[in-house]
Amino acid sequence: MAMYVISILIPWVFLPSMSENKCVIRLWYHGNLKMKKKVYYPSYLKLDAILSSQKCLSLLESKPAHDEMLFIITHQALELWMKQLHHELDSILDVLGNSSLDHQGLAMVLHRLERITKVQDLMRAHFTVLETMTPLDFLDFRDALIPASGFQSLQFKQLEKKLGIASAQPDALKKYSKEVLDNHDQASLEKPCFSLFEGIQAWLERNPFLKFDGYDFETSFLGMVTDVFDQETSRAEDPPFKRAKDDTEESKNIKDLKSKFQKDLSETNKGLSKKAFLSALFIHYYRDQALLHLPYQILRTLVEIDQKHVRWKQRHLSLVRMMIGFKTGTGGTSGQGYLHRSIEASTIFPKLISIPSYMTSRQNLVPLPEHVSKALSFKWV
Repeated sequence: MAMYVISILIPWVFLPSMSENKCVIRLWYHGNLKMKKKVYYPSYLKLDAILSSQKCLSLLESKPAHDEMLFIITHQALELWMKQLHHELDSILDVLGNSSLDHQGLAMVLHRLERITKVQDLMRAHFTVLETMTPLDFLDFRDALIPASGFQSLQFKQLEKKLGIASAQPDALKKYSKEVLDNHDQASLEKPCFSLFEGIQAWLERNPFLKFDGYDFETSFLGMVTDVFDQETSRAEDPPFKRAKDDTEESKNIKDLKSKFQKDLSETNKGLSKKAFLSALFIHYYRDQALLHLPYQILRTLVEIDQKHVRWKQRHLSLVRMMIGFKTGTGGTSGQGYLHRSIEASTIFPKLISIPSYMTSRQNLVPLPEHVSKALSFKWV
């Protein structure tokens, strides 16, 4: 069988007889083995370059600090994981950039979004190792790092920009010194790019079931969300939530929720467009429909990515508090203050996170018209 398969690749005109065939095939087979370069573990992974790239400044100054090696390796590993996140995001953005998405494309997007969440878990776990270092251990080499700082990470800024975080926009680049980022890097950050936020919004806006053959989800949904507000208002008037007599009939929280709801449905409000927001609500309300299972999982994973990104920054802030307290950061930032502002600006999909505010129980769910339900379903026959 092997001779037959190989011989197909060689024109018969060069093989006049079976005995000669065997000879030529043998030479062709061995020749190709010699042409293929052998690959070994150390050379494939470029281990010489990787394992020789940890240069402790404390050793160069003849003041060896044991924990500097841990500090370097942890941050190098974080940069490698960020490279993987870029790799996954780029492939996802390629798919979301298409004018239409089929089931296979969505399945691939979900799979790689879920992988991103696993990498995020690993990145946050790095702090567990770093927290074995005490403030004294860190101060042994901290001064040698000035003015190096994590906020100078080009990959991290590019990552936030691809996610669609506002803090990654040009206004946030003013603190970069020309010594850190060259002109090419500055240009790459200032250049507009298609983000995950934009890709998800465009996908949600193409939901064909918001207005489907006489059915209008917005009208149906407004009735349901009114019931939600009424239930919350009624609950606020009962013990133990009852307000003082001089308070208004509705609690301030309900007023704030109603006000936020109006903003969420405003086309001019920052965040998801009205159509994309309604589409996300539709998917959440009717997730049990067969065609909505996959979109629902995608929305849940996006919220998970959003929250894990914020938690990573919160864990970083916790580490900074532990190591330097209220000292100024090595890069000249305000330390804790800078990280607080960064966390506040790090939410990617605030409207997706707000969706539970407008959900009701299944008992109050308005059933889909039969023709819409049928279009969203399938049967094994």
